[in-house]
Amino acid sequence: MKIVCVFLTALLAQAFAGDQCPPGPCTMDYNPVCGSDGQTYPNLCTLKNAQCRNGGLTVAYQGECKAECLRACTLDYRPVCGSNGKTYPNKCVFEVANCQDGSLTVAHQGECKSECLRACTMDYTPVCGSDGKTYPNECVFETAKCQDGSLTLKSQGECLHAQLL
Repeated sequence: MKIVCVFLTALLAQAFAGDQCPPGPCTMDYNPVCGSDGQTYPNLCTLKNAQCRNGGLTVAYQGECKAECLRACTLDYRPVCGSNGKTYPNKCVFEVANCQDGSLTVAHQGECKSECLRACTMDYTPVCGSDGKTYPNECVFETAKCQDGSLTLKSQGECLHAQLL
């Protein structure tokens, strides 16, 4: 029995020795993301697992890949800053994202740099902005206010008949 255990352990060790990206456990939640390779992944976790094996893979946009937006992009890193403040690895990946969104423009060549970017929690303590949008929390509101100096806090809580940000 001991010999069988040692043999199985050695066999498993050999099988995974060259695998630097063992798959991480992912939930079965379906929250699709379109990868820069034009493939739809069931959720961000499955894309991250694929990204471990293909370092140039990025999220092109949230949702399923649209057939007309599918395009194979190179892994060249020539960053482009989109009007949404997101840095895209190259113009091709930007164009795939813009195909889905339709409202993006190139802000400038190179990575996006913004004093307004900050990490916010996922806490939902909504506030209403003067633009009629409900912001999930004050941190997200302050980030938007940094980008639009005319934005003010209208009230605590959700806006009535508001657009949720």
